[in-house]
Amino acid sequence: MGWHLRFSKGNNVRVLALKESRGQLENVLHLHPGWKLTVSEKNDHIEADFTRKASPYEE
Repeated sequence: MGWHLRFSKGNNVRVLALKESRGQLENVLHLHPGWKLTVSEKNDHIEADFTRKASPYEE
């Protein structure tokens, strides 16, 4: 997941994953603090939305 965030040119990455992998998705934020994570639980999986935080250098 980290490579997707590192090389993403967009501001949003959506992932469908097993519920058990939630901790791993949260750990990615330690390596990429420029992103925030929103997780919503579905029936048997989770939908994780990584959104790029606004850069303090851009207006």
